[in-house]
Amino acid sequence: MLGLFIRVLVLSGFFVGIGSVAHAETTEWFSGKEQRTVQKRLRDKLLMRIECRDTNRVGLDVSEFEYRVTYTDNPEKIKVRWVVGNLYGPFREQSKRDGSKLISYDSFRRKKSGLKVHCAVWHKKK
Repeated sequence: MLGLFIRVLVLSGFFVGIGSVAHAETTEWFSGKEQRTVQKRLRDKLLMRIECRDTNRVGLDVSEFEYRVTYTDNPEKIKVRWVVGNLYGPFREQSKRDGSKLISYDSFRRKKSGLKVHCAVWHKKK
């Protein structure tokens, strides 16, 4: 009987955990030109996932790509850093030194040039 009770508790906790993820929201795809506006709007949120894709426009500027992020409330005020493009490599190295944890990573390869573009989200507890 005790074993059944423990299984019920474990499953209950499991489903409660799933329920908390259900409160996450995902933005629509937005351009790199809109990135700063979206970052300001989500300043107090906890980014959980980032996706990036090519727009097939010519250029290497981050405004030539599109992004979508999934976020939730951030009651613990975890520091969030999201980077795209050529900022990925340097921040990956910095995160190893400062204890930031990689939470989400995505990339795509540009069709014409073959260039791989990275986007990622890191969390760092204060």
